[in-house]
Amino acid sequence: MIGIFTAYPQNDLGLTVLKTGRNIFRRGTRVAVMSLNAAQEHLEAGILPDVNQIEALNPHFQSLYDSDRAFGLCGGTTLLDHYVLWLGRCQWLGCDAKYYEPFSVGDNGSVSVCRSCKNKLNIQEIPLLFEETARQNRIAFMLKTISEQIGQPDDRQLSEADIFVWCLRRNLQSQLPTALMHKLLGMKASASTGRECDIAPSYEPLELLDKRLSEVGNG
Repeated sequence: MIGIFTAYPQNDLGLTVLKTGRNIFRRGTRVAVMSLNAAQEHLEAGILPDVNQIEALNPHFQSLYDSDRAFGLCGGTTLLDHYVLWLGRCQWLGCDAKYYEPFSVGDNGSVSVCRSCKNKLNIQEIPLLFEETARQNRIAFMLKTISEQIGQPDDRQLSEADIFVWCLRRNLQSQLPTALMHKLLGMKASASTGRECDIAPSYEPLELLDKRLSEVGNG
């Protein structure tokens, strides 16, 4: 569900009033208000982070984004460097230089910097904030590649199911957490305690997935 409203900041009260319809005097800013999905529920109230793919924020996929195997299947460091150069800006000090180079930041990823800033970064300690920027570049690059590999345009928001299908095609389902597997397979986690007579036989998520895939292959 998405609603379109005109926002009227009430600075003296610390409030923002949302009204429906267009305002003839254009005093307010039109905003969209939408219901939260699983990738947004953990976020604090306020403006969403500036990301192209909302699944970049999904806590269920963080281990996938950190996986060297998944990163390699997306093209690895070489293609990541091409991606950050495609950004066409210096991510360190926001310089107006015309020439940029990829700069590796630990195991997190790469950033795009001008040559002047690259020289500065080579002789000083890398700020933690810059490491997070590098990781965001890595995640954005991986999601862009996943979109291309499953035949989706860059401007389409990927869903959990889209990324799940990509993982299946590349045998990466073991990189996904059990909680997400339960959700996507429509399973309920087994109770950890209870009487033996109340416990029904069940499959682990990966076992159930393999069983369903074999049934599809034999069908």
